[in-house]
Amino acid sequence: SEEIAPEHLGLIAAVTFSHFKTLMQYDREVLISGVHMANPVFTPYMINSSLGSQVALTLQARAFNITLSNDVCSSLDGLRVGCQLIRSGRARVCLVVGAFALYFSVMLSMERAGLLAKDSDKSLAPFDRQRSGTMLGEASLAFVLEGSGDAIRRGAAPIAILSGHGTTFAADPGRNGEDAMKQACKEAIANAGLEPRDIGLVSSGASGSVIGDRMEASGIMAALGKTAASAPVIAVKSALGETVDASGLVQILAALAVMKEGRAPPILGLREPEVAGLQYVMSEPVHVQARHGLVTSVSPTGSCSALVVSLA
Repeated sequence: SEEIAPEHLGLIAAVTFSHFKTLMQYDREVLISGVHMANPVFTPYMINSSLGSQVALTLQARAFNITLSNDVCSSLDGLRVGCQLIRSGRARVCLVVGAFALYFSVMLSMERAGLLAKDSDKSLAPFDRQRSGTMLGEASLAFVLEGSGDAIRRGAAPIAILSGHGTTFAADPGRNGEDAMKQACKEAIANAGLEPRDIGLVSSGASGSVIGDRMEASGIMAALGKTAASAPVIAVKSALGETVDASGLVQILAALAVMKEGRAPPILGLREPEVAGLQYVMSEPVHVQARHGLVTSVSPTGSCSALVVSLA
């Protein structure tokens, strides 16, 4: 295949917590032994852009190197920014990377904030009336973005088309979260040049979050309107856990697999949906015929992102 020149290659990293382990170790050393004993070599690794910078240096990505730290919305937003930069001519190819690893300090802070499931022995229950929180998982993925013409010229067959994206923010997720999610979904569908009836699958970011799952379900239903009950809804986090910055890429991968294979997996743990009106995939896999899928995500702080992915 054609080699990509460094000045035509850009990188976007979706990373919010990757630097925490090094940062905590450094701070602990300062507190225990004093600042004069702390190793300054670790300083560059204590900022969240360190992971993306290492990847960019390794690949010699010189067009741009951007890190987005927006929790579970980071990778979906990264795909949006990457598409915009390619369309503007800033780069020919963009690598979007999302990664999350388990760290004790992150798990502890989420537990103290009441975000983790109260019974870790049971499976997650996204959208379920009895859900009590999420569980964390680990993942690392990378997507290559480029114009379809460039892909064909270098002999690569496009796997999917990112056709629309929408993003909003709910200042008070408990009160106006549904409206924010609805707006993000409608914006993504409109930007893709589609109508709600064209969406044949929803790959939700529901993870057992008490507020977040309700926001997603209500917002998706409001955005799809009369066709909400006809688009199967999946939630891959019910099996993999909350992979934070990597989660958007995982959801897209799941959506593509479902649309290509025509078979949607059930949402584990879902028995009694809190928000009625959506076609949740429950108990058994269901047959799916879809060309366009809606991928959604909402962060604990109120960021809402939606993306339409279509089969090439």
